[in-house]
Amino acid sequence: MKHLSFIITLLLLMLSANLLGQKPGQKLAIGYAIDDATNLGVGITDSLLTFKLLYPDSSVVDTRAIVNFKDWTLHGIRTTKFYVVLPKEGKYILYLAHPEYETVYRPINVKFHPKILNPELDTVRMRRIMKTDMKEVTVKATKLKFYFRKDTIVYNADVFMTQDGFMLDDILKKMPGLTFKNGEIFSNGRKIDALLLNGKDFFNKDRRTLLNNLPAYMVKNVVVYDKSKDPQSKYERERNFEGLVMDIKLKREYNQSTLGNMGIGVGTDRRYMGRAFGMKMHDLYRISAFAGSNNVGSNEQGGYNDFVSNTAGSDEKKNHFGGINYNVDEKEGKFSANGNLRIQGEKEQTINQESKELFFKEGNVFNYTSKDNKTRNFAVHSWHNFTLLQNTPWSFTLTPSFAYTKSKLRSEDYQVSANRNISELLGTHWKDSIFTPHSCTALQRYGTSRMQTHSLRPYDENRQELKLQKRIRIGKTAEFAEISAYSYHNRQSSEASILYNVQYYNNATQLPEHKRQYQDTYTDNWHWNAEAGYHMFAGSGHSFDYSLKYVGDRTESNDSYYNLDELDGWGPASVLPLGTLPSETELAAVMDKGNSKFYIQHEHTYTAEATYNTSFKNGFGLTATIAYDIRDRMMDYYQAENVSKTRKTLGTPRFHLTHNRQTGNKEKWGYNIIYKMESRLPSLLYMVEQRNDANILSVFQGNPNLKNVNIHQISGGLTWKPKPMGTHNLGVIHYYQRNPISMASLYEKETGRFTLTPMNVGFSRTTIPSLTTSVYLDKEYRNSITNRLSATLSESLGFSGTDMEEYTQEFSLRHSQLSEQFSYNFMSRNTKYRASASPFVTWMRSRSDRLGASGIDAWHFGMQLTAQTELPWSVRLNTEVSSISRRGYADKDMNDNEITWNLSATKAFKEKFTLKLEGYDLLNQRKNVKYAVTPQGRTVTVRNVLRRYAMVHFVWKFSTKSQQQKANSQ
Repeated sequence: MKHLSFIITLLLLMLSANLLGQKPGQKLAIGYAIDDATNLGVGITDSLLTFKLLYPDSSVVDTRAIVNFKDWTLHGIRTTKFYVVLPKEGKYILYLAHPEYETVYRPINVKFHPKILNPELDTVRMRRIMKTDMKEVTVKATKLKFYFRKDTIVYNADVFMTQDGFMLDDILKKMPGLTFKNGEIFSNGRKIDALLLNGKDFFNKDRRTLLNNLPAYMVKNVVVYDKSKDPQSKYERERNFEGLVMDIKLKREYNQSTLGNMGIGVGTDRRYMGRAFGMKMHDLYRISAFAGSNNVGSNEQGGYNDFVSNTAGSDEKKNHFGGINYNVDEKEGKFSANGNLRIQGEKEQTINQESKELFFKEGNVFNYTSKDNKTRNFAVHSWHNFTLLQNTPWSFTLTPSFAYTKSKLRSEDYQVSANRNISELLGTHWKDSIFTPHSCTALQRYGTSRMQTHSLRPYDENRQELKLQKRIRIGKTAEFAEISAYSYHNRQSSEASILYNVQYYNNATQLPEHKRQYQDTYTDNWHWNAEAGYHMFAGSGHSFDYSLKYVGDRTESNDSYYNLDELDGWGPASVLPLGTLPSETELAAVMDKGNSKFYIQHEHTYTAEATYNTSFKNGFGLTATIAYDIRDRMMDYYQAENVSKTRKTLGTPRFHLTHNRQTGNKEKWGYNIIYKMESRLPSLLYMVEQRNDANILSVFQGNPNLKNVNIHQISGGLTWKPKPMGTHNLGVIHYYQRNPISMASLYEKETGRFTLTPMNVGFSRTTIPSLTTSVYLDKEYRNSITNRLSATLSESLGFSGTDMEEYTQEFSLRHSQLSEQFSYNFMSRNTKYRASASPFVTWMRSRSDRLGASGIDAWHFGMQLTAQTELPWSVRLNTEVSSISRRGYADKDMNDNEITWNLSATKAFKEKFTLKLEGYDLLNQRKNVKYAVTPQGRTVTVRNVLRRYAMVHFVWKFSTKSQQQKANSQ
């Protein structure tokens, strides 16, 4: 393996040398011609633009080479691109002529550089000849919803602005080909890499700010295109970025404006929501501020357009937040800055109820848990990025950040172990039986143990980060060297006051146990890394990246336990509230030395990496990365007056290969193939010979014999685009891990105690194939269907048992899942009526080779319906109905039906005021149910969620035009 990197690099160099053949002494130069007033390409539609290359004495250069004009998109602007072969470096004159434009003679002085294959000439701006004799004409025009410019899609925003009160995301959801999923925007199934406003990426890191707060009437066009690197930009980040972008083009009068909104909502069940937002926009900067408070689970600075509760947490959650975001670009490109500050406070109560069935050969064990957590959080986060001295040899980027979190958790937990399924005997009443002071008959007969825990856990964390980057360009070439340094310091401190009460059922000799414990923990972590890299340009479409990297970590942790119940007056009869502590002298006398621990860990990682990138004709590309990592971890571990020194070193290659072909205007199909390989060290804390039994019914012990984990991933995809707005994607992902680490469980039947030990299992593997289709059924792009068929095939291993013979035997779980989701989307010709219907079905099958493990064949099926209707007088109705039915589960509580119905009505009063009535979960059936299967058992978890409420919102919006536009209107 040690010679593999050298051999592959040599082969790639030989390949690139053959591909880059060109006549000696000649260079293919590239230029652009645009209209000086409209910024559109000259001669795009009529092909009347002519070009000549002249010597300084005005004689024509006879290149006998390429002179070609092409419709092109540069930085989101439709331009005319032309090529010409220069016979040698020196001075020339560009001659450009068009019947409707003034003829241009542009002197140029071209210098060749061996690293620059295609020199770029300055953009030529041409003035249209003014004509005064205009004849009377009659113009009939129909507004186009959108049109294509090569691989660029341009949407006319005014067409989708069919009512007052629309925000940006209202019109985007109407535009054919655009979809939203998990906070991301997709264009014909392809994720948008950056969201721009007038060509600026000021909102890319907080997209919801732009989507929810920008009034739609301010938008002129929405442009989606592939952005290439921009070597002519004044700003470093724009020079380096490439990918699919969505550029929101504002109307000229709103390029420099101020906007904002304020709103308040009052609802049933004491629900409320208040919010204020303001923003100042300019070509070179923007700054926004927001503040809000609610108890409907929303912590975003977004607007009021969505049902914010759809992703909310529990039904008892209060959020209070505020902050600022800013971006600044100096007009000459000397510096750029962006950052944010956010302050947030939360108060929440969560109730989790969990039922677990564990597979054992002598009979399955059932474990029931109920947790009632009450949490208070306060957090401050500030992040900034400064690029200073741009366009000078001393340019660098500085990124500082700071975060502080303070919280307090008060919890009451109940845990019951039994050798029979209590839920089958008691039905839904099992949830009540575990709380009763005197156990019910079923628990006394079949129960093993019950533990009641009360705890109070205050927590503090602060973190500071600093990153420094410096890029050094090599002359005027595309090559550069880059160095960076990064460091952070993170300190966490926590306390825990815990009361344990354990009752045993089937062991007459085992008396009830009571424990009052105090835990004091702090962790101090320092991290730093330094990296040096070089980007080598090997010709058009070919490049190499080399880097050396060092990463260092130092962690110091102290975890102290104290048994307070050993003190007089602190036993079972004590009424002292949680959080009360004795004197330091008394505290030191009852330290639990067997469980207390202190450790210092050092880690050093050294990496050498080489990456080759190339692109061929017709969209083909190849990226190959070869790296070698050396990791060295050392730990000094102190527990019970014993010292353990552990060290683990790993030197392994890492490989990443991507081969792809992109789809485009001419290329109707594309594909990608990706392969990754790496190895990981196990945690040294897992490898220390330790035993922690601070929790009476859950014991942890280390395993010094853990092996390294080897990971392989291969994925591929095939894309076919028969039409510009239709795609078919076939993909597959396969994960394979050798020696993955699983937590083995040894169960003690007499007490219900678990002993957990990390252990390597043989392997785990997962394969996920999928087929996605998205097509439009008509030429007007009003009716579309999407279909996603996917499967998951996985196999994992684990250890568990009630004796050593069973515990040391490896068991496997094979899980299969098949999902089908079909969606039909309709939009009326005037875009005022939209609807979608999405039926889905999922089948799950699980099988284990161990005794006692019953098979699972479960089904989920349902439907999602949405409808948006625009009525006269700027009234909108929006409804969402989703249903899910579950079948085939052993737990009867899981086999149920659930329907969630949300409804809202919005009335806009011009562009200033909006009144909204919202009803959430009108049928009061929403649940949060999760199901999981492992080789050891299966688990069902139910959590409290936000339920039915109705709310009235009142929102006031404001915006101003640019000062120049105001002056012109006056």
